[in-house]
Amino acid sequence: MKRIKTFIAMILCLMLVLSGCSVWLSGEYHSIVPYRDEGGEQNNTSAVHSTYLDLRNTLIELVKAGTQESILYVTDISNDQCAYFVKTAIDYVMNSTPIGAYAVNEITCDVGTNAGKRAVAIKIDYLHNRSEILRIKKTKDMDAVLDLIRVALENHESSLVVQVEEYGTNDLPQFVQNYANENPQKCVETPRISVATYPEVGQERVIEIAFLYQNTKEALRNMKQVVGDIFKSAQYYVNKDGENQEKYQQLYTFLMERNEPTYETSITPAYSLLRHGVGDCKAFALVYMAMCRQIGLDCQVVSGTKNGEPWSWNIVKEQDTYYHVDLLECNKKGMFAMKTEEEMAGYVWDYSAFQEPES
Repeated sequence: MKRIKTFIAMILCLMLVLSGCSVWLSGEYHSIVPYRDEGGEQNNTSAVHSTYLDLRNTLIELVKAGTQESILYVTDISNDQCAYFVKTAIDYVMNSTPIGAYAVNEITCDVGTNAGKRAVAIKIDYLHNRSEILRIKKTKDMDAVLDLIRVALENHESSLVVQVEEYGTNDLPQFVQNYANENPQKCVETPRISVATYPEVGQERVIEIAFLYQNTKEALRNMKQVVGDIFKSAQYYVNKDGENQEKYQQLYTFLMERNEPTYETSITPAYSLLRHGVGDCKAFALVYMAMCRQIGLDCQVVSGTKNGEPWSWNIVKEQDTYYHVDLLECNKKGMFAMKTEEEMAGYVWDYSAFQEPES
């Protein structure tokens, strides 16, 4: 039996030699296809890599594929030139290409000969593995990036990695804050985010975004389901054939009659308010705005001060006229009220940010 195993091993070694495979690597092996002339005959004296761009482009492709080890054959280049070209290409890939800057920790090389041919042994150490590289989403511009961020927020994802061809300077943390505020029924918790770009300069970059939540993904999904069901109930509660003013009042009643309001701040404003009646003035204003917009009513949130204290309320539109609605003030007085600007004594806000009510 031992002789049979030895004989099989010798046969395998011979097959490797005859096939031209002279290097055994523990990682992945990158095969360079030899040049073939127009007649289709393989030219064993020629090789693909004869210029700096040849080496650089192949190295870029290795990184994109997540390859760990490779042998690159070269021709018409001296050893010194080859070493210089490879080191320059490594610097370019690691510092100037999006995938290289994002995914690679270190690239090492060794220039020598293999089977009588000049060759470069490449070894790549990654910060992000092959599966992570292949999962990078690719987009053309920042508008497409913002669309992906919206989806990530609605699905409560913990991270998003995007390669964008035309990078632009966008305030992504502010975008996340604004989108969550405008869609409390979709984003039940507003995450803190961190943003990094690779490389730090250049038109094409990889953008890495981390979304930091205090609740688990499963808990957020359950909360979102509860909030969604209540939003549907609010939609059915409103008289579809009624006047806008009646609809505004009905949504106010729907909110206030669910629970006795408890005025506290929560990291899950829509869920806490609709499930437990817990919310501050901003939570009431955001949820009311979203419910109004759900049925086609014009409603905005105003942030300002009330009697010198930070406060949030709503501006609504009725027959081309804009009115102010402070839900908590209405609840305090036990009566729904839509006020003109002149009636908002004690309130201060950025008047230029909102259309003046018509006289």
